[in-house]
Amino acid sequence: MTKEKILDLLWEGPKSLSELTRLTGLTRQAVIKKLKKMIMEGDVVKEEGKRGRYLLTTKGMSEYFDRRENKLLYNFDILPKLSLPLISPDCNLEDLIQETRFLDLPAPISYKARMYVSSDLEEELQYQRSFVSFRDRVRVRPEDTLREFTAGFVNKIVWSILLERLVSCIQNDKSMDELDGFHIRLTIDVLFKPNKNVLKRAAALLSLYLIDHYFEISTVTAFDIIRYLEQVDENLKGLASLVEKASIVEVEKIETEDESKNWREVRIITKHKDKDKSKTERLEAIKILLDRILEILRSEGQIDKRTFTVIKKIINKRVSKYGQIQEEELEFEIDEDN
Repeated sequence: MTKEKILDLLWEGPKSLSELTRLTGLTRQAVIKKLKKMIMEGDVVKEEGKRGRYLLTTKGMSEYFDRRENKLLYNFDILPKLSLPLISPDCNLEDLIQETRFLDLPAPISYKARMYVSSDLEEELQYQRSFVSFRDRVRVRPEDTLREFTAGFVNKIVWSILLERLVSCIQNDKSMDELDGFHIRLTIDVLFKPNKNVLKRAAALLSLYLIDHYFEISTVTAFDIIRYLEQVDENLKGLASLVEKASIVEVEKIETEDESKNWREVRIITKHKDKDKSKTERLEAIKILLDRILEILRSEGQIDKRTFTVIKKIINKRVSKYGQIQEEELEFEIDEDN
């Protein structure tokens, strides 16, 4: 509630850091941290000078009015995370592949979610917001419900539009710089900007999906899309080749062309791999691929800590000469916020 309190206080007029610290009852460092964030978001500015006061910008005044008059209860920037709560560190790599269906990929972007309520609900929900409930032994705050509710819509529509645009770029030989952004505004505000981080996350998440799935759009295969996205970052080089080795299918693209008649046909032939022949090679490719995907998602903050840790343990398991599964020590740390 710190932001709402600071908005309240600054609506009354400019305040110094000392005044804000005293009136909010928080530590000086906590107030400084919140003010820095509000300045970055454009809600607050600081007067010149070391002891300059803080005041609301036009955007900050609008935010205050939105909260007070329109009953804006939640206003969050959300980065959907990959979360697979049902997987167990005791399962092996084959179980992970067969039993975990990576159907609900998080969109590779952050978005803003707002929720407005009627006056009669505001006090009740603000009261509930101070409590934490538990679901599946995980702490759940009321705003977490908003994240879950919006994620389904955002994930599906963003992937649908993004894939169509990637396919169009590939078919028309357009560079990555020509990939268009898009803006969706409903009760949530989605602004897609095809920058390096967004497309790197898209490559990692699609690669994860393609371990046990396959799709093609028009004459563009899923593997073509990964190859196209490899241009985004040097660290993605070779990802498409690895995905093809880890995939359940083999794809052959046959092109027939007649220049005299300005005619061209592309046929895509797909067949499932022989499970017995490809099993060892495929499992090894999956292990390497998952390792690369996890590191990309971890560096981008798009995977929750438990999912990262469990999958990492599964792919680090090795079999001793006595046939016992051993776990290698995990030499990594993960940011609590990620």
